[in-house]
Amino acid sequence: MDKVSNIVIKSLEQSKYIKPLTMHFTQNGTNRTWDILSVHDSVAIVIYNITRNVLVLVKQFRPAVYFGCLAEEDRKVGATVDTQKYPPEIGITLELCAGIVDKAIAEIEIAKEEILEECGYDVPVTNLVKIGSYRSGVGTSGSKQVCYYCEVTDEMKVSSGGEQHGREDQLEVKFKWKYSCILQNYSSCQQQYVKRNSLKRSGETTNSHISTNKKFKTVKVSCSILGREQLDEE
Repeated sequence: MDKVSNIVIKSLEQSKYIKPLTMHFTQNGTNRTWDILSVHDSVAIVIYNITRNVLVLVKQFRPAVYFGCLAEEDRKVGATVDTQKYPPEIGITLELCAGIVDKAIAEIEIAKEEILEECGYDVPVTNLVKIGSYRSGVGTSGSKQVCYYCEVTDEMKVSSGGEQHGREDQLEVKFKWKYSCILQNYSSCQQQYVKRNSLKRSGETTNSHISTNKKFKTVKVSCSILGREQLDEE
């Protein structure tokens, strides 16, 4: 990860990525306004390396996350941020491979390019499966993000990703969260979940079953992210 220093907050002068606007509207007979940001739509990809049995995440410094960690009194425009008080590490995130839709090509092609640029895998578009789309930043931008899932192998790795492809932010690929752990004992969790609900109805729920329920929720959420079957919960 590159060393980050000389951090200064300045007023926005011109940007090709965001445009601040104010929407005026009438709601239930009341005139209202709402500040919004016009931004690019984006794509995100859940990448599963079947050779290593892991999910591939991207590690990088996010200025917006760093800014959000600053106390209000330390966000003065034009002042240099004290990196002893606020080390740049607080702005580092682990996240899905993602990127903005800033080209006149299909979203799936954007996803393929992002996987190569950020993670170094050359993936055919036929390997990409669309999980779904949703609106992000609903209080400010409402931009659309399309999420894909793809499986890769070590043989598809053609570069280290990140800076080698001319990106301004240094990226490091991290292997986290063993896939086998995410889905381990899935059927067992389902059975224990059913058992817990049976005990719950008979008034015999114990702490161990509550713990099992928490474990089940974790597996359920992880499976949902990967586009797997979800189980309904009461």
